[in-house]
Amino acid sequence: MTLHVMQTLVLATHTYRDVIGGKAKADIATLTLDYVVAPGWVAFAELDHFKLRAPAQAISPATGLQTTGVDIYGDRDGLNGNNHGTVVVIGTKLRF
Repeated sequence: MTLHVMQTLVLATHTYRDVIGGKAKADIATLTLDYVVAPGWVAFAELDHFKLRAPAQAISPATGLQTTGVDIYGDRDGLNGNNHGTVVVIGTKLRF
């Protein structure tokens, strides 16, 4: 008889760093599920959500790249230092 095992991980982080005009902040939450289907075979699912924020002064054309060290000019319609999103990963792991 094979023993099926499920493992769960829940993680939340809040980080910040000082920049011109205040603090740049990042909030990240992760939920991971692993299920042992058989010895050497694991199915997994992961859900990640992130929210990034930066003060307007830190992303101004004069100080943006020098202050944050990140290319914030990816949005060609204007400056945008705030981003958020969700990532879902589903897969299997095989170990021989």
